[in-house]
Amino acid sequence: VNVITAALWEDTGATSYDQALKYAGNVFVRNRSGGSQSFASRGFSIDAANGFATDGVRVFGYRRDLVAYDRVELVKGPPSSVQGRGSNSGFVNFAYKKPMFGGARTQMRVTTGGYGGSAGFYRGEIDINRNLNASGSMAGRVIGVVENSDGFLNFQNGINEVYGLFPSFRWKISETTELSVNVEL
Repeated sequence: VNVITAALWEDTGATSYDQALKYAGNVFVRNRSGGSQSFASRGFSIDAANGFATDGVRVFGYRRDLVAYDRVELVKGPPSSVQGRGSNSGFVNFAYKKPMFGGARTQMRVTTGGYGGSAGFYRGEIDINRNLNASGSMAGRVIGVVENSDGFLNFQNGINEVYGLFPSFRWKISETTELSVNVEL
């Protein structure tokens, strides 16, 4: 099992899951023109329909921005003994950032740059966390991202654009019971 944390992708500048998985041993990431990716673990392809999950719930393996996640967990080998039906090479689980109890927090980040004489790249991120009631048993979090960059293919407009909104809600019902709802828009 490999766990790729937000601290690692902050250090490496990774913003999408294909960039994060490059740092896991025995994982091969193939980026294709047109924005599609394929992954192989231990020499076999990770199935996009069965090899990906978010907080343990299966999702299709489309290109994901890392802004809304705490970590990426990669189980190598046939995960069927633990995860049910799946890819024979590995299983990738994305763990959401959860709303935090105990106060308000807002974080913003703007990144700009250029390369090789092009107009370049810009990216904006915002992360807002708030308590939703006086007792502190409910919290909400909204994470957003906008990214646009020049690509090496001029005719593929919009391929290098990322827009994402990730609202989430967390309710501590009792000491042993908690409800979390996460949405990707």
